Amino acid sequence: MNLKVSVQLQSPVLQRPEALREALEPVVAQAAAEVERDVKEQMSGPHSGRTYRRGVIGRRVSKATKALGLRERATKRGGRIAIAGFTFHRASAPGEAPAVDLGQLINSILASGEGLRWSVGTPLATAQYLEEGTRRMAPRPAFGPAADRARETFPAKVDEAVKGVL
Repeated sequence: MNLKVSVQLQSPVLQRPEALREALEPVVAQAAAEVERDVKEQMSGPHSGRTYRRGVIGRRVSKATKALGLRERATKRGGRIAIAGFTFHRASAPGEAPAVDLGQLINSILASGEGLRWSVGTPLATAQYLEEGTRRMAPRPAFGPAADRARETFPAKVDEAVKGVL
């Protein structure tokens, strides 16, 4: 005599898997958008690293600039400019997200995908060096902490979406 036990899971979700997929797709897309926004907010927030001079604020040399006693400098094209001031940049400290300087990195961060597969990233190689650090620079993570914060709230959002299908 053969003994046989069969177990079958009966759920409305399993009867209509496309309904579950339709309910979860917006949750995944929203989570990716939140990670992108979180990374960009971290980068554009205040930082506590060192401040250094970034560039010159120059003016055309004129009688007025000479009367003010502004120093003059030769340009690459052979002209002259009066130095009216300097622009400064405050870098990020080790452990903080990278500070925005030229905007190239923050503008390259995008969430992309479709369905249940989304990713947030950048094509710039410098992002990996900033995230992980190098032997001469401590890490300045932005993606890792943002993903960790999204992981905390993601299961509750999935549960809510699944309950809506049931």
